[in-house]
Amino acid sequence: MIKEAVLRVYNFIVSRFFLFARLLPLKNSVVLLTSYGDNINYIIQNPKLRYYNEVIIYTERPYEFKYYNNVTVYSHSNFNLKELYEISRAKNIILDNHFPVLGGMNTLRPYVTVIQTWHAVGAVKAFGLADQTFNHRPKRSKDRFQRTYQNIDYYVSGSKTMSEIFKKVFNINDDKILKTSMPRLDFYNDEAVIKNTNDCLRKSLNISNETIIITYAPTYRENQFNVNDIHLDIEKMTRVLPNNYIIALRLHPTVELNNILKNVINLSKGYSLESVLSMTDILITDYSSVGFEFSNLERPIIYYPYDIDDYKKEKGLIDKYENLTTSNIAYSTDDIIQMIKENQFSIDEIRKFKHQWNEYNHTNNTNVLVKVLK
Repeated sequence: MIKEAVLRVYNFIVSRFFLFARLLPLKNSVVLLTSYGDNINYIIQNPKLRYYNEVIIYTERPYEFKYYNNVTVYSHSNFNLKELYEISRAKNIILDNHFPVLGGMNTLRPYVTVIQTWHAVGAVKAFGLADQTFNHRPKRSKDRFQRTYQNIDYYVSGSKTMSEIFKKVFNINDDKILKTSMPRLDFYNDEAVIKNTNDCLRKSLNISNETIIITYAPTYRENQFNVNDIHLDIEKMTRVLPNNYIIALRLHPTVELNNILKNVINLSKGYSLESVLSMTDILITDYSSVGFEFSNLERPIIYYPYDIDDYKKEKGLIDKYENLTTSNIAYSTDDIIQMIKENQFSIDEIRKFKHQWNEYNHTNNTNVLVKVLK
């Protein structure tokens, strides 16, 4: 209740701030609020962004952005008056997550464009109005969430499937859907770039092209702080699989990775997701959206929801798990090993899965997005 009261007061103050700021002239600027950075990096590289006097990034995490004369990067803070001031005077606002400041954007000038790129290609975990906790919130809280989602002009959506999810979880109509994939998915539309990225990363890691890389990229779990907490028998996989197989770990940065085994590499820090996926031959994941993105490469995906019953109760799923994944669902390390050894993968199924979640990823996604900027 206290948190809800604080958010309501915050939204009221921010909305009044934006209302009074209408007295100031609009700036030829774009403000980008980011938690993840990768989509933003693709956007700021687009030539159209050079036509703006200022491109201002407020980021929650340290991230290496491309340098341009009109781009400035600051740390994001919900209580930063300069940040609120820049938002209030910008022609365009682009976000990749849900930020509290959204709740006060109902008083921005009506001709300002607010775009939500989001940060995931598809969805397994419940979020927005479908979140497990939503039904237990007080009515005031529910109303606040629903009003906040209406403050977005466009939601970037890469498929009909994801559009239907957005419409459900944000309570929005078709007119708010921008039919294009996230900007960073432009990477998967250039075979030469994919190959070069794969070759360069393998060379830097001294891994031959003949080596088969199995990447384990699970979702973040609050109770996993060490590699020993992972419910995958990595040692057994390295022992049973042929020597030309390597296990790559793409875990949350907070997970400690001591005593890494032979034929196991850690790609959790210092490597972009696109670069890791470019050299991945087989992906193992669970509730993460990484599988939807990886399907653009038309390579095998194994889903490993070993704790699905607990996860359904604690986090919730957007739909039946089987409707959100490929048919390669494993519940033990032995299941995974068997699928790999017997090559139990259908390229037709993978292509169908790719189309289901990446239907609109067939052009320059960033260009489609920037065309709607004022």
